[in-house]
Amino acid sequence: EAGELVKEPDEGLLPEAITDDGQVLLPRPQLLMVPAADVLAAAKYSLYHEVLLPGDTRRRFDGSDEAERFTALQVWVQALERGLPRTFDGGVAVAGVKELHLALRGMQMKLPTRQRWMEMLEHSGVDHWPSDWVMCNSMRPELHAYPCGLWLLFHTLLAHSTQMHAMQTLYAIVRYVDVFFSCEDCAGHFRNMSKALHDDLGLMKKIQDPRSRTELWLWQAHNRVNARLAQDERHSQFAEYLKEQWPSRSACAECHDMVEVPMRGPAKRPPKLVEKGWRQPQILRYLHHAYCLEPHFECWDVGEDKLWQHGEARSKLGLAVTAAAVACLLLLACGCGRTRKPKKADHLT
Repeated sequence: EAGELVKEPDEGLLPEAITDDGQVLLPRPQLLMVPAADVLAAAKYSLYHEVLLPGDTRRRFDGSDEAERFTALQVWVQALERGLPRTFDGGVAVAGVKELHLALRGMQMKLPTRQRWMEMLEHSGVDHWPSDWVMCNSMRPELHAYPCGLWLLFHTLLAHSTQMHAMQTLYAIVRYVDVFFSCEDCAGHFRNMSKALHDDLGLMKKIQDPRSRTELWLWQAHNRVNARLAQDERHSQFAEYLKEQWPSRSACAECHDMVEVPMRGPAKRPPKLVEKGWRQPQILRYLHHAYCLEPHFECWDVGEDKLWQHGEARSKLGLAVTAAAVACLLLLACGCGRTRKPKKADHLT
């Protein structure tokens, strides 16, 4: 079940862009908890319309690449089995991908034909999964609905992963985009980003657990894609919504690290708020609330005190050190203030 719609500020305060034909673009309305229907619809579309396409000419695959494509398909299906929502459809989708996974394991690294794959999908009940879009609804679904739903699916799979399987799930996402995603330009850009994946994760030293690191990496990658598309004239020709850095201030004000900058000029001018950067613990909180959909998953049992302790431990330590330093200074000050001449008895002693 989807959560409530995040309240947006007054229309005049919304960021906007204007296309060449004069259309005003606003950000896509965000749901506080993404709809499971969109997640399942994206998974269904990926299996039916992305993998094992007939006459696939997106990349030149010879016989030596079949094992690579098979592995990409196998780890993708396994990631779906581990992370798809279970409550929304009573576990039908998870049972279906489990059946697909077992069937692939018996194929000895040999890809099924397109006809055989379609038969496997029908036999496992994938054709009965949701197809309609909720949050990702679009007037041009072939251009906008599936990419939107695919991002929801990626983020949800990582949120639902265990600490043990988080890196495997991120690897499955990277391999899926590289091998199967139908947009060549998009796949190439994502491939270039993922080359620095391990270095990027290594820089997240403050983040203790693997799942949080993978979630942050995908969030950063998503924003980099948005930034690229916002500057792409080809995308703006068909855009329906503004490509912005997310979560927006209206969706998660605490995610943005804002500082007040004094304004020059006449007195009594209020300071200007300037964005300094992102607050990672708050970003993780936002991702947790948006993409951890059901109590079947490990993320549901992680209380907020545990979820953010890695981000707040350093702050608490800093406060403790600061308090200790202040106490020492006060003691020294008190000691200096009480300096006195020794009494006669003290002197004799």
